[in-house]
Amino acid sequence: MGQLSRETFKKLVLLYLVGKFKDGIYTSYRFQKVLYFATKDSGLHPFEYQYTSFGQYSYNAKETLDSLDVVGLVERTGLEEGEEFGARWSIGEGVHPHTQLLKALTPELAKSIDVGVERYGYLKREDLVEQAHQDDLLLRTVRGQILFEDNLPDEIDTYLSEEDCQDLELSLNPSFVNSIRQLIRGVESGDISLEQWREVDA
Repeated sequence: MGQLSRETFKKLVLLYLVGKFKDGIYTSYRFQKVLYFATKDSGLHPFEYQYTSFGQYSYNAKETLDSLDVVGLVERTGLEEGEEFGARWSIGEGVHPHTQLLKALTPELAKSIDVGVERYGYLKREDLVEQAHQDDLLLRTVRGQILFEDNLPDEIDTYLSEEDCQDLELSLNPSFVNSIRQLIRGVESGDISLEQWREVDA
């Protein structure tokens, strides 16, 4: 039995959430609110949420989403027209196996996200805003305070082997992925020879 770090587990949570939207999730507002409602009443809180000027907001969830964008597992597309402005996040090409891992690791949390997406994911923006403003926890909290903290352990036990866990950690690590990309670009451009690559590997 292998273990995953909390940061890698958080990435799997967001990949599962974004993967539930066939055409991607539109705007940071919708992403934040659907994730909030999907995890608010679950026993496991992957992200801390605060009451900010944006309402229910998780800075760590935004940072984690950005890191997935960096490695190409989530694609960000700018929106310029219509009532939904800002950006759309969708699953990157060839990432679909990653989106189902959470369901195998923690089916209860995956079910909570399923329900959250079903109830709030496709609401009109004004209806989603109304739901956010009427949230009982928000109404009991002073702006600037924490709505709920994340309660993930440092390491999450899984059914995966230790080797599979290590591979998964690397595949979701922006520094590692970018290093490999730079190495491939160097070989393709001729700046790095295959002989030099083999020497480093040896």
